[in-house]
Amino acid sequence: LHASMLPVSVGVALAAASTLRWSSLAVEADGQPLLQPMHIEASPGRLLGILGPSGAGKSTLLGALAGRARPRLRVSGSRDAAVPPGGEVGVLDQSDAFFGLLTVRETLELTASLEGAEAEEVDLLLASLGIAPVQHSRVGDSLRRGISGGEKRRLSLGCALLAHPPLL
Repeated sequence: LHASMLPVSVGVALAAASTLRWSSLAVEADGQPLLQPMHIEASPGRLLGILGPSGAGKSTLLGALAGRARPRLRVSGSRDAAVPPGGEVGVLDQSDAFFGLLTVRETLELTASLEGAEAEEVDLLLASLGIAPVQHSRVGDSLRRGISGGEKRRLSLGCALLAHPPLL
């Protein structure tokens, strides 16, 4: 997904963003290091991948970067002034949490209203993410069939983008 495919307000925010840097980022629990100090840079328009085996600390790292570390964890290090506070970093969780009886469009409209986003952004996201054909389909849940897993992931991305995070 390229920034030029996103709604104008989201694309402008991405284009205006600067490189975000974390220096000497480390995480520990009860005095025991979970993640050794590291330097991370996230540049606009670039994809940053975090790879590693199960239990290597990928989710812990992402939680620390997003300011969503668990209370018992201590995060240390510094970040550039350009890095937004934790609440402004968008996170796309591994599992989707939707109201299964809502349609795809209703889900995006609800999110837009909660995030203070423009209603027009819903139509742009539906088209940009390729979920316009299923916009009137129920999302579904474990009891009711709904949209596919891939469509749910794109819906999650759309919901996250409606918050206009400088970093997702």
